[in-house]
Amino acid sequence: MKFGEVIVTLLEDAKFYLRQINESVYTRPIRLLFNASVGHHTQHIIESLQCLVAQAPQGVINYNERVYDNEIAQDPYYAIEVIDHLIVALKTLDEKTTVSILSAYNQNGQPTASNIERELLYNTEHINHHFSLIKIALSMEAPYIQLPSHFGAASLIPKSAQAS
Repeated sequence: MKFGEVIVTLLEDAKFYLRQINESVYTRPIRLLFNASVGHHTQHIIESLQCLVAQAPQGVINYNERVYDNEIAQDPYYAIEVIDHLIVALKTLDEKTTVSILSAYNQNGQPTASNIERELLYNTEHINHHFSLIKIALSMEAPYIQLPSHFGAASLIPKSAQAS
């Protein structure tokens, strides 16, 4: 399985909690998470993937140049709609395409060579990191939401969804 397919599986997992969570819990700042909400973490995941999809055709990706859409952090049903669009867009990416990455960490503003496959891997790890935080938040604020056993743990992603 390709990394794009793994990300689609993870996005389906996000839709799993988004369908169950109420707006109050979704938008509630969590002190333990530096006052970020589940919605903020979801927004960050989505916007990073939107960067990849939108900027890849130009061959240069800068994850700091996200288009901030605060509605994602406020409305779980809107987040599901955006995820559905992302899933379609992710399927159009060619994992072998080379890209350059710009970051505040680049020396002298020089881009770092990469490819779509590597960036999908990065985003897979990034999503799992945020899922771990979301899992903590949900266990505190919405323990009624039953998450998949693999949620937030890269080593537990279902074998059927792991990249080969």
